[in-house]
Amino acid sequence: MAINPFSPLAVNRRAPTPTAAAEMAVPVRAELAEDLGVLARRLHGGLRRDLAARREGLEGLARGLPEPKRLLEAAMQRLDERSERLDRAIAGQLDRLRAAAGEWGARLPHPRQQTGLAGERLAALTQRLARASEGRLERSRQIYAGLDATRRLPAALTRGLATAGGRWRASRTARCRNAATSWSPARRA
Repeated sequence: MAINPFSPLAVNRRAPTPTAAAEMAVPVRAELAEDLGVLARRLHGGLRRDLAARREGLEGLARGLPEPKRLLEAAMQRLDERSERLDRAIAGQLDRLRAAAGEWGARLPHPRQQTGLAGERLAALTQRLARASEGRLERSRQIYAGLDATRRLPAALTRGLATAGGRWRASRTARCRNAATSWSPARRA
């Protein structure tokens, strides 16, 4: 069953003809235009009032804020003060470092003095080395003087040949004997 859009209106009012019922159900265009104009004026008025209220609120908040120029001036003043403090701190640190370098420099011996001390140490080490090498050389001479190469070397060679099973050549043995007899500790030193 289809719903008639005019039925709710028809229940409350009675029209003598269907045309009169349609005129009653559908408002007149002029009335609609007038209602629309009223609503538009109310909307514009409400928007103006809302905008004015927001502007006043913003102006009130702006009054609570300091001027940007003053904020910038204060920040520039702080920057200048800190820049001066930094310059003084850097200068003071450089002065302290210069003083410390001067103290360290005063503690160091002069390069000529360092060269002289190094020369003295080198001379002392050279003397110790000479004494140590002379003592070692003397001990080596005593050890070699105590060896009788003419007696011990041929006997050692003979023992070596016997243990090797006679594999060595006789010519090699002869060369070793000649070397043992010709060697002397006096010629070696």
